[in-house]
Amino acid sequence: MLNNKTMHWLVAAFFALSSTSCHHSADKENSDIAGIVPQADDGTPYSAMEARYTSWPAPDTMLIYIDGSQYKVSSKGEVIAPDGRRSFMIGNEGVIETLYFTQKGNSLFLFYTDTTNDGSASFAKRIDIPTGKTIWTSDVTGIAVGKPVIRGQFAYIGSFGFVGKLKLKNGEYDWKYSNLNNAGRFEKFQEIVFPSGREVAFLAPHPFSIDCDTVVINDLTGEIIKMN
Repeated sequence: MLNNKTMHWLVAAFFALSSTSCHHSADKENSDIAGIVPQADDGTPYSAMEARYTSWPAPDTMLIYIDGSQYKVSSKGEVIAPDGRRSFMIGNEGVIETLYFTQKGNSLFLFYTDTTNDGSASFAKRIDIPTGKTIWTSDVTGIAVGKPVIRGQFAYIGSFGFVGKLKLKNGEYDWKYSNLNNAGRFEKFQEIVFPSGREVAFLAPHPFSIDCDTVVINDLTGEIIKMN
């Protein structure tokens, strides 16, 4: 039987490994929805929200929030307002598998992966909320977009073998890198952190250990500082 000291060490070791592991899965049924109001534009980084899945009124319906109100998104990209009217179409060609969103003022920013019979593709989109019109749409290279991080007027995005810094104003990239995946590494970039004011790091699960595959980029110049 384990004594109290041994048990305490095992519990501490478990939580230490859990906190440093890159291997985690998103729980779409219980995503954090605390940030459902427009975000302040003070330059503090924050993550876009993940749309939650619900089975009502149809399977694979997702929930997003605009001005604090709950909107429904069908798997085909139809966005339904709280009063039941269609607000706008995201404009996808297949089925939306993953969807992240954030609001700045009267603009809604969407980041999603669209799957058809021919495969998957990811996109970023800016919607004018009062009119429901699309202001811009930008490709996100990679088959599975990860949760973007917003800082100031930029969205930092990772996907399969891809990292990029997207301008929220016009949908153009300040810098981007694709085809980073190599022998199973640098694939699913799921976490984005800022080690310093001038650096941004994209983290992906390592295929053979609890460590992270990490790409660190000079945020000002777009130069890759290191990959490990």
